[in-house]
This record gives sequence, C-alpha cells and structure tokens, in this order.
Amino acid sequence: MPSFHWTTESVLFMTVMSAVLFAVGFLLAMLLQARKVAQLSAQWENDHRAYEQIRTASADLEAQLKQVECRAQQSALTEGKQSEQRAGGKSGFTRANH
Repeated sequence: MPSFHWTTESVLFMTVMSAVLFAVGFLLAMLLQARKVAQLSAQWENDHRAYEQIRTASADLEAQLKQVECRAQQSALTEGKQSEQRAGGKSGFTRANH
C-alpha cells in the first residue's frame, strides 16, 4: 500500500479546494434562499390582493346590509303608522255612528 505524505502543496491544494467548495455551496444555498424568498413574496402579494378584494367586498356588503336594515325599519314604521291610522279611522267612524 502506497503511503501518502502531506506535503505543503497538498495541504494548500486541499485548503483551496475546501474554500472553493465552501463558497460554491454557500452561493448555491443563497440562490435557493433567494428563489424561495421571491416565491413567498409573490405568494404574499397575491394573498394580499385577494385579502383587499375580500375586505372591499365585505365593506360593500356591510353598507348594503345597513341600507336594507334602514329600509326594513322605515317600512315597519310606515306599516305601523298605517295600521294605527286604519284602527283610528275605524274607531272614529264607529264613534260618529253611535
């Protein structure tokens, strides 16, 4: 079996190769992280737009609900007044006949 001796050149070569491989691995990791950040950022933008649309639709529906509630209340008041007038008119009519 041949023996291997660590010479100055082999130590320097291994050190340089380790540094190069470390740098390549680091750059690859940074590239993957940048892609993931870009993907998540795009997803966040889409989700944020959808949220804003839903919030706007909700506000519109809330305004419509308030309008419908107001109309229903006005209608109930009108019907109540009409019922009172009918009841008052009939009783007034009967009193005049008696």
